[in-house]
Amino acid sequence: MKKLFPLLCLFIYLHPANAQNKDSIATLMQVYDYQGALLQISKINPDSLDTETLYMKATAFKALSKFPEAIACFDLLYKKDTANIKVTLELADCYKSTNNNQEPRELYEKALLLNPGNRYLMQLLAGSYFTTEQYDNAKELYLRACGQDTSVFLLKQTGLCCEKMLQDEEAIFFYKRAIYWAPDDYQPAFRLANLYKNLRDYDMGIAVADSFLKRVPDNRDVTRLCGYLHYLNKDFPKAISRFEQSLALSDTAVFVHKYLGFSYFKQNEFPKAIINLEKVFAIDSTDTELCYALGLAHDVPENIRYFRAAIYQVTPAIAMLSTVYQDLALALTKDWKYHEALAALMKARELMPSDPAILYKIGVHYDNWMDNKEMAVKYYRDFLETRSALGEEFYAVTATSVITKADYEHAGNRIHDMEAAMTSMPVCLSDTTMKNDSANNAQ
Repeated sequence: MKKLFPLLCLFIYLHPANAQNKDSIATLMQVYDYQGALLQISKINPDSLDTETLYMKATAFKALSKFPEAIACFDLLYKKDTANIKVTLELADCYKSTNNNQEPRELYEKALLLNPGNRYLMQLLAGSYFTTEQYDNAKELYLRACGQDTSVFLLKQTGLCCEKMLQDEEAIFFYKRAIYWAPDDYQPAFRLANLYKNLRDYDMGIAVADSFLKRVPDNRDVTRLCGYLHYLNKDFPKAISRFEQSLALSDTAVFVHKYLGFSYFKQNEFPKAIINLEKVFAIDSTDTELCYALGLAHDVPENIRYFRAAIYQVTPAIAMLSTVYQDLALALTKDWKYHEALAALMKARELMPSDPAILYKIGVHYDNWMDNKEMAVKYYRDFLETRSALGEEFYAVTATSVITKADYEHAGNRIHDMEAAMTSMPVCLSDTTMKNDSANNAQ
């Protein structure tokens, strides 16, 4: 009894001190002084920390983004009581913050076994499955969590799972349900319109986007998507209207300027196309289609720069590269650079040797701009030899151009005219003969 008395006195002395220390830590936690709270906790023997203080320690570590330390504390608490949902979720959240998706899923699964009707746990586990691309499991849990409820979030997530699994009809159904319950929520409208875009059902996508924009006209994402849907649907005036609206909403995304520029280009409004496309070119000069459009929109000599930029990008696409070289040749011809233009045509011919249209263009170039009638006749003849494969009408769309009967008739007529002109030319005296005649006359 005498030995127990001093211990009892020590317990009575320490208990108020421990309680006071815990209150001090709790006060620091309440004012978000987590560093101060941890400093107070560090003064206590780790082996003597009670559950409440250990929880505060774990919470402080988590708040300071010291997740490994927080995990160690929460794990001790979890092992003491695996049925404690609050500790389970805190531990899972810390694991997720370290990009560990396996541990959270296992924790959610164990918690759901203990609480099979808990919809929040179903939702968390579904999110874990979704993150690891187990969409079928995620879909099942989202549907269970949704039940008879009208949770828009769960409907959206179920639709997204269906979309990921290429279950398009089901995805459309769930997105439409989400839109019904939350018509001003842009996500289901955006996802549904985008799904229709992927299915190439542009009219339906436009209908969804337009319906949403009537209610929420200042949503930049849906406005931009609506403009693109009109562009894909080849309704360029409406695409321009939507993309201009995007700019009015301060949406300066490269995507907006690119397809606004392309839309103006399709409408032959080249100055406006150039303004927008050059803004994109300043950021990304590796877009072949963009470079080519700028080359076609500009006049000489500016267009030469863009045609050359396109050539550097398109090497694998031989047919398109041949077309670009032909357009470069045309631009160089307009800039009176006839030899460079001929070199571009020869490069186009090298890339597409089976394209008769290039033979015709080379013949015309020699005829009109190089004043080399012999070479013009040669290429016109080579061109005429290709007509037998085209039938009586002599009309065909080649890899790069359109050939008509009139082209063959023109080539034939030019050969006749040039050969007639060459045979009627007087024989020219050589320089030596002319010099001798001059010398004789002088004598």
